[in-house]
Amino acid sequence: MEGSLSDWKLTVQNRQARVFVVPSAAALVINVFKEREWDRKKTKNIKHTGNISLDDVIEIAKIISPRLMAKDLSGAVKEILGT
Repeated sequence: MEGSLSDWKLTVQNRQARVFVVPSAAALVINVFKEREWDRKKTKNIKHTGNISLDDVIEIAKIISPRLMAKDLSGAVKEILGT
């Protein structure tokens, strides 16, 4: 199983396996805009427009921070802003 837009997280406890899909930073940022769904095969090069608050960026950074290369939260926020 490969995930292009997200990573897979597998946890095993008492011989029970659970698979979680962890979304990418770009997917979380796009979800904040609350845009409608589109057909990716038919529509290409979509421009996403909108405003995002600093609180939303901080929440995304907290979710994604274990996968980022940043040491602290401020570095993670800067990486999300670069996304």
